[in-house]
Amino acid sequence: MAAAGIPGILSRIAMGALGDRIGVKNALMLNFAIMAMASLCLLLARGLPMLYCFAVLFGVGWGGLATLRSPMTAEIFGVESLGMILGIAELVAFIGAAIGPLLGGSIFDNSGSYELALVVNIVVAALGVAMSWSLGLVHRRQAIA
Repeated sequence: MAAAGIPGILSRIAMGALGDRIGVKNALMLNFAIMAMASLCLLLARGLPMLYCFAVLFGVGWGGLATLRSPMTAEIFGVESLGMILGIAELVAFIGAAIGPLLGGSIFDNSGSYELALVVNIVVAALGVAMSWSLGLVHRRQAIA
């Protein structure tokens, strides 16, 4: 867990700053792409180095996505009722985080392999890139007074 946890902690800070610099939309696309690469590393893993590659990439992607949800929500919906909207968005994220492992376990139980589950992860992450790209967010650089 430390192999994913430490990069995840660092990513929360770095991706927040990157989102401020390049825009939330671009940072979201980057994080979903990182999550796809993480699943690809795990799919191709045949030894410890690829498992560490997965863990680091997963930590970076997951941490970055966690940080970017709030500014993304504010940019899309504004700050009025942000608490309620963000609460609903977080609920949906937690439901997905609960369902994903159950589906992955079911796939393994039925096939004897995690390969299909990892392919599904890659496809879902690719959809995340596409959906992020389709957002109407515009990066606004604000001068700090």
